[in-house]
Amino acid sequence: MALITILLASIAVNLLFTVHQIRKSVHDSARVVRAETALYAARGRMNNPPTCKWKLKDGNQYLTFLSHYKVEAGSDARYLSDLIRRMTGCPAYLDSIDLVDLRALFNEGVHKTDVMIVLATKEVFTRPWCLLEMWEAAVHQVPIVLFPVVGKSFELEDTVELLGDLEAQMLSRNPTCLVEVMNHVAQRGVVDVREVQDVLLAHLGLVLTLERTGRAEPGRVCAHLQRDGAELESWLAAHHKAVKQRLDVLSWQAWSTDNQLIATAQTLIDECALVLGRECPKWKENEITFVKDARAAPHASGFEGRLREKAR
Repeated sequence: MALITILLASIAVNLLFTVHQIRKSVHDSARVVRAETALYAARGRMNNPPTCKWKLKDGNQYLTFLSHYKVEAGSDARYLSDLIRRMTGCPAYLDSIDLVDLRALFNEGVHKTDVMIVLATKEVFTRPWCLLEMWEAAVHQVPIVLFPVVGKSFELEDTVELLGDLEAQMLSRNPTCLVEVMNHVAQRGVVDVREVQDVLLAHLGLVLTLERTGRAEPGRVCAHLQRDGAELESWLAAHHKAVKQRLDVLSWQAWSTDNQLIATAQTLIDECALVLGRECPKWKENEITFVKDARAAPHASGFEGRLREKAR
């Protein structure tokens, strides 16, 4: 009798253990399915991201000009260019794609874009062509949005120090840069590097005021920026405040999830609208639908074959 009791108890224990393992296996499988569902949904959203309608300014061809230093942010710029185009239906000017003639960099690029986006990295402000892109944006009243690239050592204070004393700073950072910059701006009658410094600092919104010892002739700076001299300081203060606030919410982190990258791109495009004095665009979300019968999707296979994107 005792042996039978022990045997039955052993069977009961084994049965309970088996049931527990089955329940655990089902739970784990469900968790994996949920994770895969979220993963494929995110990938589907990246393939068909949210969209908005962007109206280009009269005469312009590009929503944005992506100013960047290729060594530090070339791949980020290419990725962002494609994402902006798919989300807005408007192209972004990327010189590695669109540049045929260096003269066209300004005439067909900067001058025909709604907003310039500077992918802010450590060395971008030491590159002559990047500085000249920003100069051309400033003198043609193209707004600039600074877009820090995470992990590329951009520091606001360092940028202000550099642009506030180009002649001294470039000696150690890029000795040939200033020669190219001054050769170009000379075409507009600029021979004083301080004019370049003040125009860039003001248009980028990096300083509260241009009042300092040794500043450039205020009248010439105002002429370049097409600003009334009497209103320059108040405009600078408001512009600087807006830029600081924008930098608190804007940054590009390439290793983010697809949903995070999409959200970042939406915020960036919203900010581009705001610097133009527009309202933020209205976004249309695309949804992911699941195909119940895999036979309805003969060209797909496995779990991925059960997912389908369908725009509203």
